[in-house]
Amino acid sequence: MDINALQPEEIKNILEKENIKGYRASQIFNWLHKQLVTDFSKMTNISKDEREKISQIFEIVIPNIIKKQKSKDGTKKYLVEFEGSADQVETVLIKNTSKRNTVCVSTQVGCPLACKICATGSMGFRRDLTADEIIAQVELVYRENDGIENIVFMGMGEPLLNYKNLLRAIDIINHPKGLNIGARKITISTAGIPQKIEKLINYPKQVRLAVSLNSAIQKKRKEIMPIAKKYPLHQLIPAIREYIKQTGRRVTLEYVLIKDFNDQEEDVEALWELLSEMNININLIPLNPAPNSLYRPSSLKIQEWFQQQLHGNGINTYLRKSRGYEIKAACGQLAND
Repeated sequence: MDINALQPEEIKNILEKENIKGYRASQIFNWLHKQLVTDFSKMTNISKDEREKISQIFEIVIPNIIKKQKSKDGTKKYLVEFEGSADQVETVLIKNTSKRNTVCVSTQVGCPLACKICATGSMGFRRDLTADEIIAQVELVYRENDGIENIVFMGMGEPLLNYKNLLRAIDIINHPKGLNIGARKITISTAGIPQKIEKLINYPKQVRLAVSLNSAIQKKRKEIMPIAKKYPLHQLIPAIREYIKQTGRRVTLEYVLIKDFNDQEEDVEALWELLSEMNININLIPLNPAPNSLYRPSSLKIQEWFQQQLHGNGINTYLRKSRGYEIKAACGQLAND
């Protein structure tokens, strides 16, 4: 049984059934998620006999780094394989100008959504990651870099299609006896699944939500994001509005700027109309072209013009720079190559 994603009370219940003192659960949880130990034999405040017995009951998901790359801007990309599995995912550490570390975490092996502006979409879909494997990525990067401040579930896969494992992982990452990373420093990014966004309203932790919009024109959006055919804008936007209304939290909309596609006057006007009176931020991201893609990023001049147009209409808009581009660690580039 994998132990990484178990709460202390769950560990305690299992230990007591095996005639092991229940208070050991808190010690084990501390070793796993505070001390980041991945070997029961190193849990030295537990007797040797008990450690041996515990190791027969539980398994620890151990992530192995197959390859590590570092870009000029300090971004690091890890190709990770989990012990006992041949599946590999990519996990990214991003260092911003304030020297805060952000880890970009994968939730699936590949992705079923096949977005045309994302390299992961070209891989196809293999499986969901377990909660243990999601947690293991965060703790690996934490261990490798002496801590992290922020977590974004923007790596490989669609997080809300792995809803149960995602939230269980967040519960452990946020646990006060573990890494204790604040919920407001955790962002879930989705391509836009209305039912799951509405379900997330009832999740008690104040995580942040980001939605990949990429166009306020349905015809354009479904051209680059096939999921928009199943969940069109007239279903997605009401779900976002309801999320904002019920939680009182601002939502971030991600908008990848594509040359001569979604960076024109009609695109700005469509955004104005679609997003009126919504409590949102827009992140403008220049396209990082996927291999063999016909799409190209908007020029810097157009990016700045687009931002100014949105600002002029009272929409909070930020123009993001790609980080880790030369090691294929930037937004839309993760593909296990």
